[in-house]
Amino acid sequence: MDEYDTVPVLTGDRASQSWGDYRLGDLADVLQSTVRVLGQSARVSWLALYPPNDREPLPVLQLTVETQRDLEAAHMRLDEAGYLSVLDVDLTTLTSFEAATDSVVVQVWVVG
Repeated sequence: MDEYDTVPVLTGDRASQSWGDYRLGDLADVLQSTVRVLGQSARVSWLALYPPNDREPLPVLQLTVETQRDLEAAHMRLDEAGYLSVLDVDLTTLTSFEAATDSVVVQVWVVG
């Protein structure tokens, strides 16, 4: 695929392209979309981005943040942007959460 022909978009329709057609561009779009939600100044200590596979039909973006405050800020921004989230309810304090849209799953943990 010529990168100047069509750039796939991950929100809503995927312009009839499958993930294998332009995987690196798709993943870059996932990361860019998440950065727009969390803000460019969000403090992240570790990041991993995985393409969809047979078990998980959506790309998964995993982040770790350094402080509880960073975790709560990320949760608030994703929640405000319309991501549906599931909190880590097994513990008395929030140490991780998962948030998702129809195009990406974001998992966030606090390091400390």
